[in-house]
Amino acid sequence: MNGMGINAKLQTAIMLPKFKDLRFTATCKHWVLEAVEVAYLTLSELDDQARNDMRAKTPQHAAPHSRKGFEMRLRGGGSPDPHAIVDAKKPGHTMLWRGGYKEKELGLESEDGTLDLTKIATCSGDFSGGKKLAYFTPQPETADRYAQWAKHKVEAAEVCVTQVAVPESLTKDLETLVLWSPVTDLPSDDWKQMIWSSRRSGRWPQPLRKKWGNVGLIQGHIASSIDKTFIDMRDWNELRANDVMKINVKVPDGTWERWSAMQWVFYSTAAQEAFEEACQGQVTFHEMGAFKVPKQSDD
Repeated sequence: MNGMGINAKLQTAIMLPKFKDLRFTATCKHWVLEAVEVAYLTLSELDDQARNDMRAKTPQHAAPHSRKGFEMRLRGGGSPDPHAIVDAKKPGHTMLWRGGYKEKELGLESEDGTLDLTKIATCSGDFSGGKKLAYFTPQPETADRYAQWAKHKVEAAEVCVTQVAVPESLTKDLETLVLWSPVTDLPSDDWKQMIWSSRRSGRWPQPLRKKWGNVGLIQGHIASSIDKTFIDMRDWNELRANDVMKINVKVPDGTWERWSAMQWVFYSTAAQEAFEEACQGQVTFHEMGAFKVPKQSDD
């Protein structure tokens, strides 16, 4: 980062020990470029707001229409609590979550209400295999951690947690690849091969492409390389159980347990289009607002 000319403040935020598990889910270049992009988007938004405020004060100019016609549906109202996620339940639906920057997350839904997964897709990811994919998690706690870290990296940006109610009828119709053992909760060999190849910015191995190239939905653990990088791994067999990211999840009795972090990705083009059609009108953006950044020692 020194060589890239990144200032000390952003370097410190990216390197916060508390978020080292998240940091290792992508490359340093990815996190730096994301922060730079969001900082620019935030600056542009602040500039637009200032210009709109000036126009609104001029009698001959009417108040401008909201840049996002649906923005009033944002929930949260700028809560100062970075954990303030509303875990709404909806019969017949599975709730999926994403945590990130408001300016980018709002791109999922167009002004006419249609969805476009390509707007929130990224080349970096555990199952990408060279494709641009959008990742979700069934665990709001996982999305919340990403939102917290996002705020540290670009303080002026507003943070948003995206909630999507996915109809169970959709997931039942998709060919689904589950990448862990239901008995041991350990990642499968297919998971290891996908992680190893994708995180090295390569395509899946040929046998996997032949076997799973047209799969609709992939469900698996989130990888977190703790003490080594995937580039240094000579073979996918070097991946171990401790390369799975862990999070604290609140269970029904009110206590917290340490669980493996999970992710879903709608992989094939057909699955992505089915998601965009079935989930239209099922998206809620929980605005975390421009809350004060917690101290680096805070939980």
